[in-house]
Amino acid sequence: MTWHQGLAPQRCLLLILQRCVKKLSSLKTDKSPGPDNLHPKVLYEIRHKIAGYLRDLFEESVETGKVSFDWKSAQITVLHKKGAKCEVSNYRPVSLTCGSRKVLETIIRDHILCHFRLNNIFSKNQYVFIKVGQLLYNF
Repeated sequence: MTWHQGLAPQRCLLLILQRCVKKLSSLKTDKSPGPDNLHPKVLYEIRHKIAGYLRDLFEESVETGKVSFDWKSAQITVLHKKGAKCEVSNYRPVSLTCGSRKVLETIIRDHILCHFRLNNIFSKNQYVFIKVGQLLYNF
């Protein structure tokens, strides 16, 4: 019997306080804020104080299937890649999303990948490269 048998799918996603702190610690603090105007550096600096509140918010979101409007939206902007700034082709679009949304997304992604690995869902004929921490796995 596996650890998640008998549980509803959303209850399998264990939102542990330490996991929230770890994900907040790995936010890229040099990035721009999203629609909530909360800079990732601020989330990083207060991560130990807000991790419990975010975990509760994440749990409610997973249980109800509802997310904040800010989590559904993004600010689209363009970044100059290289070359002449007067050429449109030298720019690329960038979506600026909320830092808290990014944290929940990575927790869910890690959970899904763990489920796939534990249940041997990746076929031997399927090539999937997944970076987990500093390691790159080929399934």
